[in-house]
Amino acid sequence: MTKHAPITRLLTALMLCCAMLVPTTGTAAATPAAPTTAEHDATADKVKAKVNAKLLDTKVKVNTDARIDGKLDLPTNNARSLELIVVQRLVAGAWVDVSTGSCRPNYSFRLTVSFSIAATYTLRVFYPETATATAAASGTFNLTVLG
Repeated sequence: MTKHAPITRLLTALMLCCAMLVPTTGTAAATPAAPTTAEHDATADKVKAKVNAKLLDTKVKVNTDARIDGKLDLPTNNARSLELIVVQRLVAGAWVDVSTGSCRPNYSFRLTVSFSIAATYTLRVFYPETATATAAASGTFNLTVLG
């Protein structure tokens, strides 16, 4: 065995590895990934939900409840007994959960929120995605909390 044999084996192994990578990379780039049938069927069967909400109290004092009334538009055959509804506020460009509640059997809801700091808050009502329905959000509204 010569002193060049280990280096030759190492170089040969490196060349073989590189040769094996070239066809795989080319094939992966040429063929875009397609969604699986199960993923496609799961989203195709979901009904479209819609949330309508309005803020009844646009100005409240600190630590006083502001009322939000609304209705969830969802086909009755896809609804569960208690549908989750979330009040969210906009914080630095992201929606943050403030309060949760559920719908009445007729899909209407009345929620309350209160804040301990005087400011103007941008709020919305959100219905999270379920196994049978898509997620939905109401329009935004502003709540002014006075000191």
